[in-house]
Amino acid sequence: MGKARLKLPEDIAKFVEIENCDDFDLDKYFKTQTQIDIINDIQKNGERCKELAEFGVQYVNTTLLYGPTGTGKTTFVRFVAHTLEKDFAYVNFSSLMEDGFGNTERNLKKVFRYMTALDCVFMIDEIDCIATSRTASTNDTLKSITITLMQELDYCKTHAPKAIILAATNVVDNLDPALLSRFSIKKEIPLLNNEEKLGFVCKYMNSMDVPYDVDQVREYIARNSRVTQRIMEQDIIRALISWLDNSKEGFVTLSAYQNY
Repeated sequence: MGKARLKLPEDIAKFVEIENCDDFDLDKYFKTQTQIDIINDIQKNGERCKELAEFGVQYVNTTLLYGPTGTGKTTFVRFVAHTLEKDFAYVNFSSLMEDGFGNTERNLKKVFRYMTALDCVFMIDEIDCIATSRTASTNDTLKSITITLMQELDYCKTHAPKAIILAATNVVDNLDPALLSRFSIKKEIPLLNNEEKLGFVCKYMNSMDVPYDVDQVREYIARNSRVTQRIMEQDIIRALISWLDNSKEGFVTLSAYQNY
């Protein structure tokens, strides 16, 4: 990735990773109609925020993405940043919590208020790590962090954030209902259907101009109905290595590391 447009102060940079997504690899990226619709919704929501502000109504452009692991939620948000020509920033939770849970709320508040004031795509990945349901959790610290996150989303309502705020989770049912209500858009990133999987593999292969058999790819997909984008990419790379080991003879032939 290229150099980020935005420069972060040291006390924020240790908690946040920021990237310029201008050189996002579109040649290999397969976008679905669902993803196109989500980007359109995010853009439309941003326009509505400005229009509603003229009526004194505070509305925040927040989107929660949910779905199985390996479906490319984080990569999709990078694609959103590329499409909207903004830097992509996300919270590094390991750093955020390195001072101990007692300081996490303070760190989260500082990061959230600084980052949401910037013109960027700001992502809270794996939000379920810090924002579990308060009725299901017995951990008072996690409950406190969840409350802090909700307070910061409420703070955004009265401070017109420039950032487009996205969060992602693999386990949406574990999130606190009150937190869920603070996201204006909630969209599932599902497993690809078989035709979409075929499109994913073919676009990836075509981007490298390597020989492959479409019928063999269809057979691979049919045998692995639950395979995700992440796993397909790993299987493609293994197939490429095998092809290179065979002196580039024949087709790049997909085989699953395990059946899905």
